[in-house]
Amino acid sequence: MRHVACFAVFVLAACGASGPGEDASDNEEQQQGDQDEADEDEPERLDPVLSPVSWPAVLRAGDELTVTGAHFFEPDRGSVVVRFVGAFSTDMLGWYDVDARIVATSISNTRAKITFEPAYPPDGFGRELGFFEGRVHVINVDHQGNEWASVPVEVDLEAGRSIVVHRIRPVGQECATHLMTKMPAGQAIELDIEVLGFAVVSEAKPIDVELDWTEYGTGVMQALTTNRGWVTVLAPGFWDDEEGTLFITAEADQIDHVERTIVFEALNEHEVSYDGAVTVSERFAPVRVTNCLSPGTHNYSESANEGRTRGVSFTGDVTVPNALLDEAFGFDVDGTVSSGSGLGLGVAATVAAGSYGAFFRQALRLGRSAPVVTFSACGEAQVVGSVLVTDWAWVPGFNQQGGACPPYPEPIVSPAGELQMP
Repeated sequence: MRHVACFAVFVLAACGASGPGEDASDNEEQQQGDQDEADEDEPERLDPVLSPVSWPAVLRAGDELTVTGAHFFEPDRGSVVVRFVGAFSTDMLGWYDVDARIVATSISNTRAKITFEPAYPPDGFGRELGFFEGRVHVINVDHQGNEWASVPVEVDLEAGRSIVVHRIRPVGQECATHLMTKMPAGQAIELDIEVLGFAVVSEAKPIDVELDWTEYGTGVMQALTTNRGWVTVLAPGFWDDEEGTLFITAEADQIDHVERTIVFEALNEHEVSYDGAVTVSERFAPVRVTNCLSPGTHNYSESANEGRTRGVSFTGDVTVPNALLDEAFGFDVDGTVSSGSGLGLGVAATVAAGSYGAFFRQALRLGRSAPVVTFSACGEAQVVGSVLVTDWAWVPGFNQQGGACPPYPEPIVSPAGELQMP
């Protein structure tokens, strides 16, 4: 039906036969409206589009690679996977087939990123110095596991020397996650690292490894040598309460050299996650806030504001600094709130002829609660209590009555005690 209607408009416009009171612009607007409706009816595209990639000439472990294009799934629709299909060649060991899939971090429906980590073929490449030749696809994966792949893009990549991190954990801890980069601040850290791509390592040609919490090596905290290419190192907990960046440098014969950085995110001693839920714990008796209002339309006003102070209480053996609570709840949890702060904005009432009216105000005691979580050395969350913030709000009401004023009209209150407008 839509195609026929568009064809008819086209014929009339070509013949110049507009109807009475119509012109060509009316027909063009109708065409555009039909097209807009058709665009709205078009199903959302499932297969992604991958743009040509622009990556470093040499890839090293830990490099973040960005892919761009269109129609990438965002988290509410599923996930994005970057697939490498081709062959990896090394001077010593020849060619390996590669079919590697790396789950990407979605940035938007046009951008995503992956972290390159060397792995043994076919599930990856880069365990030796060498070259990858092949194709890259972006794949949309929905929550049911269905996949839609982009048209591939040809790539030629070189794998360079790398520092591979096999395990990170707080010293003396056995954690479920192998790479712990999110934990309470200040802990000493144990790392198992492997240096790839260096010339043959031996007693006569060891690798020097240095760790530092500063970018320019102004305070090297550990330096050691290894003739195996694999070493366990300890990093004292010199990072602060927000994050820390650990710089690792490996060098052999002052010729072979590679660096890597690892960013650690500090967990607070306690975390509070408020979901926005509010409960009314008490409704106070309404208070009249105006004198008699004569016939006509009146905006809400109050002769005097009412102020109340918020409060905080905890269950469980826990306390949390107010600064953290302010951030979690989005307001000053021990501050004062006033009925004049936005109450009744936009509320108006009309007093009928021969009547008088009055506005009222009702105070509500509110409860906002949230769990309090603490973290183990391994970053595992455990609920240890809850916090209750007592907050306040006010609602406006109005009523009118015939005859003289005073006496004043009574507020309208529901059986549940709620102040109401007429």
